Amino acid sequence: MIDTIRSLLAIGLHPKRQIQELWAHEQAEKQRYRSTAFHFLTLDTATGRLLAVLGTECEARLTGLESFASAMDMPKPQCEGGTRSLTSLAHDDEPITVARRQFSKTIAAAKRAQHFYEAMCESNCTLALQAFLHDGFHQKRAEHRLLLEHFDTLRLETLRLPASTSSSPNS
Repeated sequence: MIDTIRSLLAIGLHPKRQIQELWAHEQAEKQRYRSTAFHFLTLDTATGRLLAVLGTECEARLTGLESFASAMDMPKPQCEGGTRSLTSLAHDDEPITVARRQFSKTIAAAKRAQHFYEAMCESNCTLALQAFLHDGFHQKRAEHRLLLEHFDTLRLETLRLPASTSSSPNS
């Protein structure tokens, strides 16, 4: 990700390319939040809802980017290549351990997104995008802070998971 940010700064993006980069970034963020939200719904509905709302925020930024693209007489931005899918939370580890690990990865990704927007602000050459990028940076910073605060209150370890299909010896 750092190499991507440096390359963005080095090439001084053309506005259309900048919109395309922002579009791809927000599409990936939206997909990550929605997939992670889906996995959390069975473990912690509050966390699942929070992640779904953050995915909706990405959708709102995508709508804004579509407006910019339309105003610049360019076609709707498209993602280049596919988005990476998340691994299922059902591994050999305890589901709660895996969920906490996945949430930690989500926090790290939010920090990278904040850095991405910061780099885009610094390399911006388009006055029309300035407010969008500035707002995006502050939204991503708030998003990261919110996820950190939520992680501190996450009570996954107190949840009771559904009983397995095998009978226990104490039955």
